[in-house]
Formats: sequence, structure tokens, C-alpha cells
Amino acid sequence: MREQHPDFAPGRSLSEQSDIWTLGSILVAMLKGTSAIDDYARAMDEINAERRPVAVHPELGALLRQMVDVEPAERPQSMEQVAECLRGLGPHTISEWCELDHQRRGLGRRIWLAAAVVVLVAVGLTTYQIRKVRRDTANWLQDGKYYVDTNRAETVKQVQLEIQRADPDQRAQAVLERYGRSVAFVLVEAWLELNGQKRTVRTSMGTAFLVHSDGYLLTNRHVVAPWVNSKFGEELNEGFAFARQKGLKFRFGVNYWLWFNGDEAFRNISVAEGGNTQLADQFRLDTASRSAGENPTLRLVGVMIPPDEIPVAMNSLHQNDVTVLKVDKPPMDATPIPLSLVVPSQGSSLLVLGYSQGRDAIPGTRAVARASRGSASGIFGDAIATDADMQPGNSGGPVFNLDGFAVGIASSVFAEQGHAETSMGRVLPMAVAMPFLDDMRAGRPAWNGLPPEAFEPERAEARKAAENGQWDRARRLASVDGIMGSDVVALEAAIYCMDHAGFTAEGRTALEHAVSIYPNNPFPQLLLYWDAWRRGLPEAQRPCRQQLLGAEWCSPFAPYGLAARSLDNPENADQQLLLAESPSELVLLAWACGAAAARNGDREQAARLFAKALAHVSDEEQEARTLITASLWFECGKRPADISNFPESTPQLQQFQAIQDVFAELLKGNWLAAAKASEEYFKAAHRENANSLGVGLFRCQLHGLTGNALAEKQALEQFRDRISNDWYKQIAEVLLGNADKQAALAAAAGKGPETVTLTLALGLQAEARQDNAAALDYYRIALETPLITWLEFQLAKTRQNALNEKE
Repeated sequence: MREQHPDFAPGRSLSEQSDIWTLGSILVAMLKGTSAIDDYARAMDEINAERRPVAVHPELGALLRQMVDVEPAERPQSMEQVAECLRGLGPHTISEWCELDHQRRGLGRRIWLAAAVVVLVAVGLTTYQIRKVRRDTANWLQDGKYYVDTNRAETVKQVQLEIQRADPDQRAQAVLERYGRSVAFVLVEAWLELNGQKRTVRTSMGTAFLVHSDGYLLTNRHVVAPWVNSKFGEELNEGFAFARQKGLKFRFGVNYWLWFNGDEAFRNISVAEGGNTQLADQFRLDTASRSAGENPTLRLVGVMIPPDEIPVAMNSLHQNDVTVLKVDKPPMDATPIPLSLVVPSQGSSLLVLGYSQGRDAIPGTRAVARASRGSASGIFGDAIATDADMQPGNSGGPVFNLDGFAVGIASSVFAEQGHAETSMGRVLPMAVAMPFLDDMRAGRPAWNGLPPEAFEPERAEARKAAENGQWDRARRLASVDGIMGSDVVALEAAIYCMDHAGFTAEGRTALEHAVSIYPNNPFPQLLLYWDAWRRGLPEAQRPCRQQLLGAEWCSPFAPYGLAARSLDNPENADQQLLLAESPSELVLLAWACGAAAARNGDREQAARLFAKALAHVSDEEQEARTLITASLWFECGKRPADISNFPESTPQLQQFQAIQDVFAELLKGNWLAAAKASEEYFKAAHRENANSLGVGLFRCQLHGLTGNALAEKQALEQFRDRISNDWYKQIAEVLLGNADKQAALAAAAGKGPETVTLTLALGLQAEARQDNAAALDYYRIALETPLITWLEFQLAKTRQNALNEKE
């Protein structure tokens, strides 16, 4: 038969369609009663036309003809598709066809022979599919696109086989029966405590699911950390600020509970409405795996940090919305759920599993994991939209494909986001979660999701001890459980491990943890660089050198890079301080210059510079205050109280205010006032950075906005020739009329600072030319960037609103 197989022809490759042709040719040979067939497609055409030697049901005949087509594209696309066609063609269907065709005497025996062929085909396909599933399950154990607990691989393979053998219409029930025991109900309580009294209490409920027999589970960040980027978080911050203002003792607390059997979670009694109920009145907390108590059995392993900057059109609550939990002893009958990195195609079927009732299950109702079926209605980068019935309680639960693999995590319901009433949801692809899960299982440092205020009592006592020179006591107070799960707290704990030579080994470890948890925080990286500098390592051997010294003009690392350079340039410290453009930058530069002076033996100059840094540090910059306090003690032998009488020199408050004045007038649309403020800004010395480049370009464009196009052209030419930054040089070229350059820049800009600076400049130029429609188009592009904290972004938003009001 190999000789007749069309797919063995030169230039063709073998595929599942090749197997389909082989099966079809065998069946045609059976119907013909001979294998001496030159053209199987023509032979099947003859059987269909003449009904000899066998009378074949029309639908079966069409299927067999399609299976033996010469062109692979014309054949069924899979064996499953063949099986689907045969499900409605059993003997009962063929018997009905026989009765309808009863005038054709003598066909009955041949028709029933065709029925036997149908049964034979079905049996053959079942065998084929079982073998294929077994072969596939063996393959995906080695495939990087899948995650399977190797400790339970045989069990998972058997479960997958059972699921994939089920009828597609029964897959949801099959998945629920096999993996329902692996889905857990999660309860979280968080609160702010003021002077020993619980305030601002919030509970959160959702779903988690077992992915490894060692007890690892996946869920959402917003389930276990409902204070992150949320209204609750804003309420907590207000409470923290109030406590600090009033001098109250405060503490943040959180507890977690988890049940694999939701029925064990809820009490079967109703709670009187309006009563002062406690969680213990509603939940059987003693039956749960829990994080609190002397012997906790539930641990939060790590929380993905949300991106620093989120596009306005996206909800930051659901970006990187992943948390890894771990229970000590998962149920023996809970099978770890296999994961797939393959993103489902639009329109493909999805199954959502979870405790969809959530809060609505309280009180007295049964809490059970439920499955709902839908499809992938849209694929949007790091999100999958689904029309499956999802409720808030589904958050954190697994979303399966029909093969029984979890392809995502149920992340949100659109109704939660202020949309119209709907149960449609958003799914986070497993490709986002799996690398983080691998890191957590490997023991890499991770954020614990807690705000720094969770450690506030210990931190406050440690700072007080440090300010009094009691550094051993400060170290002990700062060494509390959980500090290594917060980059901010780990950073401050590291500072308490400073000595006369730099950081101790313990301090360096804490700094490395802080960097690993949050690589976008430049502060611990500067301290690692300083520690190597303090120990005499040459620049090339200092850690974080590239991140600091190679920082781009638009990077938050740029001021820290400037401070790093100041360590090796101790001369003219006061001139270096003039390069600071905010109090925070002044603090960094004054500390770095003070450290350089101390290493050169000028302790009085070092103390003066540290005093300047302390004078400008804000209440929110506690880590910087602790660093300066430590530097004073170990470099100069002084406490903050000892330097309070140092004279303040080179005040820069007016300079710091100038940049704010420029943007304040720009936001108001007061072009003449903005031009005057920009002139004031440039009276002081400035390094080339995002502020000076931005204000320099605005100063040029303000000529055009006030009706002087010639002055704008001359100013742009001078600006272009004076600066070294290539990006702003090219923007100036575009504004001077280089259309080819504009197309190239727009293509290269992406969604970062380059886009917001370019499109804002083009929008302002369009406004100057009275082309408001074009200006609005440019502003819309600027607002598609995630840089919501940039002043340029705020200006684009303000100008868009102003122009819309004119329409």
C-alpha cells in the first residue's frame, strides 16, 4: 500500500492526514473485497455511485471519499474529526436509512455490512486515539511548553487519558471530576491596627489550585494581597499617614486560610444580619490550612510585583496577577494540575474551575468547586478574554483547554471593573505564571506582597536605636521574620549591618535579596556599588556598574548613577550638588560626596555634607535617613543630634521649584508664563537629563505657541546643535520639517519615553499651526504609553481635554 500512498511522493511530508488516508484506504479495500486497487479515490466514487459491492450510507461514503483524497488539505484535519463524524452513524442510523430505502430490495445485507464497517472504524479510531494520547503524554513530559509534576507523572498521564477519551460535550464534567479535588478555596483577612485596635478590616476570597505534590499552588495576587493597587490600599495609606501624624502606634496584619474541600469552610448556620460577626462565626477556621498560629501549615511563597507603569487603558490590578502558595500536606487524592504554555487560539473551548460563589456562599450554603464552559473570545497580549461564566470567586482558579491542561489563571470579571453587568472574564496566560513558579520552587527571593508598614513597629524602634548610636540593638530589632520578602524592609535591614569598612556579609546578602525581589529599585544597587567602592574594588569589579553608570537619560537609575560617579570625584562637592534637580537627588549627591570626603580623611566636610542630606530628606524616605545616620556614625563618629548646628549652605529650594513652575504653567495653557518660567529654570546649571531636555524643547516650542514661528525655528536649531542626546536631536529635526525622520522615529519609539516625548512635541506643534485634529491624534498616541507619572503624559492629557472642550 506504500506504493499507492500519495504522501510518499517526492516533496511531501507525513502528518496525521497521512494516517487518515491509510485508514481510509484499508476500509475502502474491505468494502471492495480486494486490495488490488490502483486509485482509492476513484474506487470509493464507484462504490458511492453504483452501491456495489456494498451499499454505503451517503454520509459514510462521503467521509471515506474525503479520507482517501489525494490532497492532504482535502482530508479531515484530525482523527478526532473523523470520530466526530462517525458518532452519528451507528447501526441505528443506518437502519433508519435502510427503511427509507426499502424499495431497493436486496440491499439490506450490504447495508448492514456497511454498518459493521462503521463499528470497525469506531473501534479502530478509539484504539488510535488511546495510543495517540499515550504517545502525546509521553512527549509533553519532555516538552518545554508544558509543566507536569514528575513525582506524579504516571497519575497525571492516566487522568489526562481519561479526560481526552471523554466526549467533548462531557469534558467539563470530566475535568471537574478528575481535578476538582485539586482546587482550593482561599480566605484572606487584612487589617490596620491603631493603638491595639483593629481598623479598616478587609476580607478577600478566591480560588487556588495545586500544581505540585510538594504543596505548591497558584492563585492571583489580588486574592491574597487585596491592598495592592486598589481602593483598599489607598485607605490603608491614609490610615498610615493619619497614624504618623497623630503619633499613634500602628501595625498592618494579614492572615490566610485555605480549604481543599470547600464544604469544610463554611458553617451551616446563618449569621444574624447587622450583628458584629467575626470570621470564626462564618468559617470553620480550625479545619483550614492556615498561616497564623504556632504551627502554620500554609505559607505565601512569593507574589509577582506589578509593573511600574501601566497603560491607562489597562487595569493595573490584573497585571502580573500571580501568587505562589504552599501547604504542608496537600490531600493524597489531589492530583497536581498539568500546565500548558500554549496560548489557546481565538474561538477554542475553555473550562473555568473554581469556587465561583465566593462571598455569596455565606452563610449556610454549600461551597463546591464548579466548572463552566466557554470559549476564548479574544487574545490580547498578556490577557485572554473568555465568555465562560465567571464570578468574582473564580479569581485565582485554573482555566483548562479541552485536553485537560491549565492554560491560564482566572484573573478578573469585567463586572468587577465597572463595566456593564456581565460574567465575562479575563484570563492570565500560564506563560506569565510558569517562569515565576519555577523561580519559587528553586528558592529564589520573592516579594511577600506586604507593605513596608507591616514591619513598622520594629522598624521605628530600630531607627530610634540607630539614631542613639545603639547599632547592635538596631540590628536585632530589624531582624524579624519576613523582612527578606520586602525589598524596602530588606534594604533598611541591610543598612543596620553597616560597619567601618562597608557592609557585613549579612548586609550584602540582604541587599542582594532586595535587588532580586525588585530589580527596578536603584537604591540597593547603589549601596552594593558603594560597598565595593568602600572596600577598594576598582570600578570594573563593582556590582551594578552597568545599571548605574550606563543609565539612559529617561531612566530612574540616572540620578543614582550620578551619585555613583560622585564617589570617585570628591572635588568641588558644592558644584556637584548644583546638578540636583529635586530634594531627593540632592540627598543622594550630598551623601555620595560626603562618603567620598570621609574616605579622603576630611571628616568635617563629610559631616557637613551628611547634614545637608539630612536637612533635605523627607519623612517618606526613611531608608535614606537610616543610610545617612549610619554614614554619620561609622564615617564621622557622630549622631544626627550632634550635627544639628551645621550651617545650611547653597540652598536650592528655588531651583527645585522652577521645574514645577514650568509644568504648572504649561498645564494651564499659559504659554507666556511658561516661557518666563523656563527662562528662570535655565538660569541655574543643569546636567543633560529628562527634565532639562524636556524643558529645553518646550522653551523652543513656546515661541510657536505664542505666534513666533521664526523664533521657534531658530531656537530649535540652537537646541539641536547644543545638546548631545541623540533622541532629542532627532525630535528637533522632525519639528524643523524632516518628514522622513518623523516616520523613522515613530517606528522606533515603541511605547516608552521616546513615544510620549515625540508625540507631545508633534501635538504642540500642530496646536501652534491651528490643526487641532492632528494635535488630538498625537495626544491620543501619547496617552497609549504607560508613563502616567511623567509630566509629559499629564500635559498630553490636559491638552487633549482642553481641545475636546473646544469641539
